Amino acid sequence: DDTSCRNVFPFWCFVQVRKDRGSAIIRVYHPGGDSAAAFQGEVACKLVESIGHRTNQLLLLESLYKTKNASNLLIPETEVSTDGITSKHSDGSFSCPIQHRVPMLLNHRVAPNQAILALDSTVLQNFLVSNRRGIFAYKDESDNVFYMTLRHYKTPETEDGEHNPNIVELQVHGLTKPGPSITDQLARLLQKKLLLL
Repeated sequence: DDTSCRNVFPFWCFVQVRKDRGSAIIRVYHPGGDSAAAFQGEVACKLVESIGHRTNQLLLLESLYKTKNASNLLIPETEVSTDGITSKHSDGSFSCPIQHRVPMLLNHRVAPNQAILALDSTVLQNFLVSNRRGIFAYKDESDNVFYMTLRHYKTPETEDGEHNPNIVELQVHGLTKPGPSITDQLARLLQKKLLLL
């Protein structure tokens, strides 16, 4: 009956995706009137935008892994582009948050640049992205794609002088938490390589 339908479906929302224009049309009917329909329309609009943003991130990550070539939309170049080409999205607008960090304390006799170069050219070499220096693409055991960077920072100095204040940190960017192939296995390989320097 009509009453049970209203309880199950308190309003109607139609989303029409226009592939040719890269847009969506949202139509809402709400028995509470225009203001209630407008509110539900805004909620639907935010949901569609969120899904579109995540879909773009997933497609850019998959492309990064397959081609080992980064898009400016995912990972911006450090140099400012002078080609004059404009886009409705700015560089890095689909970048991913850091999902995991692996801080690695350096031996007092190892310089940070030496450590990063050694890790770049050995353990991480097969994951190197061709058009971004110091960026690595990796797919874990759950088929989630991540991009990784090595960063250097310092800890406060100690009085004994034996402690190296330099830390090299692997930063893992993605849309989900990485699996043990990154958090355990890759982290162990990197630590082992640093111990041999």
